[in-house]
Amino acid sequence: MRRLLRSLRRRTTLECTVVADIVAIEFRTKSGAVDLRASVYEVCSDQTMLVRVHAEHYASAGLAPARGSHADLSGLLGREPVKTPGTSLFSFTRERHRELDLRDEHELHEVVQRLIERMRERRVEIRMDELREFLRERIANKDEEWRCFFQGAQGERWLRFAGVTVRLPHDTCS
Repeated sequence: MRRLLRSLRRRTTLECTVVADIVAIEFRTKSGAVDLRASVYEVCSDQTMLVRVHAEHYASAGLAPARGSHADLSGLLGREPVKTPGTSLFSFTRERHRELDLRDEHELHEVVQRLIERMRERRVEIRMDELREFLRERIANKDEEWRCFFQGAQGERWLRFAGVTVRLPHDTCS
């Protein structure tokens, strides 16, 4: 089954039942305007893939490793999302990045209302232990993109989170 995963800014969004509140919190651009081209990731519903999207999204956004909440927006718009180049540090999430192409704020409100009505089945939670295990697998598999990430400014805190105390080799990453 395919999911359109929207990373949520706040876990409390999953409990909210007011459309305008969800739009104000979750569908705003950095400038504060309503986001009618909301980013999602198109991915299968395998939990391992969902954890990967979560980890790569957080790492690319400069966020600390943490549990996270996401919403599955698949089928709520009534048409396919637009494939757009993502800005992720990781090829997996760059290739799966999509945008909802909403006509106007009214259509966004309709999508959010449908989400609220089915939130229980559309919520996707990523636990700390799942994230830690994913990172350890990336390290064990010598994943090149993650190796380069771990060498960057945010890498040390992610390695500590994964329970890795040994620094990885400092090869040149492009």
